[in-house]
Amino acid sequence: MEGKPPPASVQAQLEARAAGRAQRAANRELERLRAERAAGGPAAAPAATAAEPPPASPAAADALRAEAEAIAAGTAAQGAAEPDAQAPPAPRRGPLFANVRNGSEEPGAGEPDASGDAQAGDGGPVVVTPVGTPAAKPAADGPMDAARMLGILDAGKEPLRGFLINHSNDAERAFFLRSAQRLMPAERRDELDVDDFIVVVPAFTVSELAAAFQIGFLIFLPFLVIDLVVANILLALGMMMLSPTTISLPFKLLLFVLIDGWAKLVHGLVLTYGSAW
Repeated sequence: MEGKPPPASVQAQLEARAAGRAQRAANRELERLRAERAAGGPAAAPAATAAEPPPASPAAADALRAEAEAIAAGTAAQGAAEPDAQAPPAPRRGPLFANVRNGSEEPGAGEPDASGDAQAGDGGPVVVTPVGTPAAKPAADGPMDAARMLGILDAGKEPLRGFLINHSNDAERAFFLRSAQRLMPAERRDELDVDDFIVVVPAFTVSELAAAFQIGFLIFLPFLVIDLVVANILLALGMMMLSPTTISLPFKLLLFVLIDGWAKLVHGLVLTYGSAW
């Protein structure tokens, strides 16, 4: 009778209790390691952990050991990945530099979209200063109220109208005048004039868009020639799988720098507006 094994139900209960003790010990060990990692240094194990009976089976002990080693390795990796507080900060550039750099890196990395959003420089204040100068004196005379606001609008209205008229096409103004007369009620058609803001504002916008497309065509035409030359060279070398855009990008940048492209573009835009004043 002494060597008779216990019944299956009793054996299952014993194994369940042993597994429960092993799981509780593992949970306490995990909590200790987490507290150790949060504190940034080793922490003493609680007394309850030392008094806890060992795991019920070698498999449970191996699992507990492997889990503890994984947590310790993760803690060490996290500490190694933290940046050094004494390291000097990385140099920073402005958004213009970031736009040019990102537009140059995307084609070099093989990205399909190679649209660079680099800006040529804001010449807007130079262009619009003559427009806002007449309204500056009324705005600085005293506290702002409704009457002063109306005076500022009246002082700046005519310079703005002259600016829009000088930089819009006659054909566009005539088109928008006819369109406004067609859409307006019959009693208001005779009140419209070719110099009204409802006519000159859309005419100026369309004229600027047309000029922008013309400038874009003139800029991209030599770039297209470079793409064709590079594509033919790659085809002759049997390198059809290599993107011509990736190879031609450095040559495009070199051409743009050699001809001083930004200066010519910005100077041309500013002087075009300044010729009317």
